[in-house]
Amino acid sequence: MRAESDADARLRRKAEYSQALRKMLKKRYGVLYDQVTLVLGEADPIGMGLALDFNEYEPEAETILPRLTECSSVQELEVVIYEEFCNWFSEEQASEPRVREKFQPIAVKVWELWREFNKSQP
Repeated sequence: MRAESDADARLRRKAEYSQALRKMLKKRYGVLYDQVTLVLGEADPIGMGLALDFNEYEPEAETILPRLTECSSVQELEVVIYEEFCNWFSEEQASEPRVREKFQPIAVKVWELWREFNKSQP
């Protein structure tokens, strides 16, 4: 049996951290987590073409959700979405017109979901 290399151990720890973060965010945001992931997957702004695998945009949803509290408008949320796509992909890719034009409709949908989520909170 092969001993775990340092690189393998780092990958394992990263995966464990990612799973723990996902679990915490799902608990905190509940159905909003799935809804935001679905909105991103349906819009598929990068064009990954994975229409049936909405989980492909879970990492982006996981970094957008905690930033919703920073936003006081759809326009501010659109900026957050753009920034997160720059972080996950590249500024060049996120700035392409075919990609950038999808952020506004995503922001509108997510903003509505966020407002509904807040209404349901005690």
